[in-house]
Amino acid sequence: MHSLAHNALMPLAIERLDARGWARRASVAARIRGLAIGRRLKGEQLTMARALGYGFCPGRNRAGLAAAMWHINRALGAYGVRYLRDGYDDELEPRDCIYSHIDLGRLPG
Repeated sequence: MHSLAHNALMPLAIERLDARGWARRASVAARIRGLAIGRRLKGEQLTMARALGYGFCPGRNRAGLAAAMWHINRALGAYGVRYLRDGYDDELEPRDCIYSHIDLGRLPG
């Protein structure tokens, strides 16, 4: 499990990787948002997944709170697969989530 805090040298924070390798929370430091860092990181993830032979990339976003990431995923071709009520088991509200897929065969390049 990793837990990184934002500071002057760490523009990205990833908290609590679970057994599947999913980051429970990942964020770009507020002072550098708007520089397309999240989109570039997601793009690299998709490029690597395709190179490893995966056909799609699954994801989940907390409804409402992860609107910026959902926007990035949609721009990269994500489509909703399922909406789950109380999909998170933590203290944050809302706990609903959107499961999605990105078809890696439809990515450019």
